Amino acid sequence: MGKFKQISTLLIFFFSLMLSCNLFAFRTLDIQINKIELQVEVAASHEERLLGLMHRKILPKNKGMLFIYPSERIIKLWMKNTLIPLSVAFLNKDKKIINIEKMEPNQTTIIYKSKDLALYAVEVNQGWFEKNKVSVGDNFKF
Repeated sequence: MGKFKQISTLLIFFFSLMLSCNLFAFRTLDIQINKIELQVEVAASHEERLLGLMHRKILPKNKGMLFIYPSERIIKLWMKNTLIPLSVAFLNKDKKIINIEKMEPNQTTIIYKSKDLALYAVEVNQGWFEKNKVSVGDNFKF
């Protein structure tokens, strides 16, 4: 049992180090909405979704993150250790926007959630959706 505990401790330490140093390499994908290109990092695994955009100081223009969930659900997000203000669009299985929320940085008291069952969430710099005239009912292509 001693070796198992040592290995577990090392794995937890390594995972924590990767999270704190942002060493996860997300794959990227070009997606489109209303003929606007957006390059997103894809968070498809549980670990990638947990990390999200934490610890970033900037998010370049027309960049974001696409969260992909294994099944439809009410998606709940928070901004723990997220340093930049973001907006999130929750999408249903048809990639149609259900609702858009503005998220305030580095707080854990507010939970942002989809208003209906969702399969995806797209995070971008706060105000990006308004600036690009993207609204509820619009469809992403990817």
